[in-house]
Amino acid sequence: MLLIIYDILLGKGGALIIMRIGLLIYNPDSGSQKVPDFLDELLAHGMSKGLFLVPVRLGPSPGFTDFLVRLLASPWVEFIIVSGGDGTIGSIARLVLSHRPSLPMGIMPSGTSNDFAESLHLPEDEWECIDVVAKGETAALDVGRVNGEHIFLSTCAAGMFVNISYTISSQLKKSLGLLAYYISALGELPNIRPFPLRIETDGEEVIEDVFLLFLLINGSQAAGLANLYPKASMMDGCMDLLLIRDVPPLDLPGLLLEIINRENIEDGRWFKRMSARRFKFTSPHPLLTTQDGEAGLPLPLDVEVLPRALTVFVDAPLQIENI
Repeated sequence: MLLIIYDILLGKGGALIIMRIGLLIYNPDSGSQKVPDFLDELLAHGMSKGLFLVPVRLGPSPGFTDFLVRLLASPWVEFIIVSGGDGTIGSIARLVLSHRPSLPMGIMPSGTSNDFAESLHLPEDEWECIDVVAKGETAALDVGRVNGEHIFLSTCAAGMFVNISYTISSQLKKSLGLLAYYISALGELPNIRPFPLRIETDGEEVIEDVFLLFLLINGSQAAGLANLYPKASMMDGCMDLLLIRDVPPLDLPGLLLEIINRENIEDGRWFKRMSARRFKFTSPHPLLTTQDGEAGLPLPLDVEVLPRALTVFVDAPLQIENI
């Protein structure tokens, strides 16, 4: 580990302090867009905790990704902290896994949706997120890989309601809570279309039916709904799949309430749940997906779990392992 020693004056005489050097990578457009306003305070707080943070502003400049890859590979970078929502965090995680998979990542959730951070029970407060990194506890987490190339951290989904969490404003969520999801979802009901789907798993289970939704989850939260899978683990080498079969239109509002309230989401008339290390999804209909809330690859999909591939700073490693 590279250590940089800084000679600074502290009151009487000089003092030597040893700091860990890392990158604070932030998306200025994520969520409430607060981080740029108190960036200096965050850097100062990091220094007070023994972390020397080099700020990196994400942007669309040509060649920026190549620059960031070279930066991540620099031997003086001991860790990174990523500030943003699921999409931003996922995009940086992909670069880390492709170019320096052992580099530990800190998470500062500041997006419209923060499923990954909330599944890890990470704090919302930016200063507390720096404290988590300073404490130095890490966990190696599973990630999903689609068609051998595209990495996702939290969700891979298609069908009804999958974009709702990412289109509701943060202020509406704060003001109305779960009611915001219900109101937004009601507006989507006229546009819901069932689709035929074939699912194969590594356990050789095959399912063919007509569905309204498939939601593949790594962790306990998806689409902003906490504890959708309370017993899900991000360290067991598996992912959990929620399927919703075709439902008569008159039953959709009630079904929506069950999903939002996490009631009766077990195998039954409308729901199907399963867990596996690998899933293959095919359909005769063109079907687009979302991965970590961003536009994903179209079907067919071959989704596999990369067990414990990503190292992340966490507040309580045993709590994460036992979820």
